[in-house]
Amino acid sequence: MRLLQPKNSVKNEINVTPLVDVVLVLLIVFMVVAPLLQRGKHVSLPVATPNPFEKTATAKLETLVVSISQDKTLFVGDKRVSQTALIEEMQQQLQSNNWKKILLKGDKTLPFEEVRSVLEVLQQTGFRHIALAVEERKGS
Repeated sequence: MRLLQPKNSVKNEINVTPLVDVVLVLLIVFMVVAPLLQRGKHVSLPVATPNPFEKTATAKLETLVVSISQDKTLFVGDKRVSQTALIEEMQQQLQSNNWKKILLKGDKTLPFEEVRSVLEVLQQTGFRHIALAVEERKGS
């Protein structure tokens, strides 16, 4: 036998539709924003084993990303620069932003001589904290 409820009584059910709507909106926002968080140009990095003795103190420094794509195109951040204009651009970056650390991203298909020549240019401009970007080797 079912008890009759008045028309204006409060329902004791939880309406999850607004919660699902909010979660889906947040999911879409994070899916759109996540690719924008990667800095520099996308290059295919070489794979290396992680160094357990790496100092984490330098990880807190401001980082400027220099990328070398597969076709040997140079980028400072997202700005395309020529090989000859790299020194001027880096000196300008050093003076204007006072960057503390450089992250050099070289495509894994490039010969190391190409990466080394850019590394030498970066050292000539006065940067001393230069790191080479690699992908972490998964598994053993």
